[in-house]
Amino acid sequence: MSAAELARLERISPQSMGATLAKLEARGLVERTADEHDRRRIILSITAAGRSIFVARRSARDVIIERALASELNEHELRQLQAAVPYLERLARRLGA
Repeated sequence: MSAAELARLERISPQSMGATLAKLEARGLVERTADEHDRRRIILSITAAGRSIFVARRSARDVIIERALASELNEHELRQLQAAVPYLERLARRLGA
């Protein structure tokens, strides 16, 4: 995906996205390659190191959410929340999340 596409997706300015991507690239977490169909266009890809960090952070976040749900909601509330998931997913798709 290009930096402009990422900026639109994240709803931030291209300048902000550029600064973020420069930092990620400096850390070896993303890499830039020329688009094979349009050499003027630069495509950004996550590196193996970037993917590793992404997966680890996602896993850590999942554990935090699981613990919060288990400690704050009873079984009935958990079932209600689970029943709402399809509606929340549909809303997220509509919002482009």
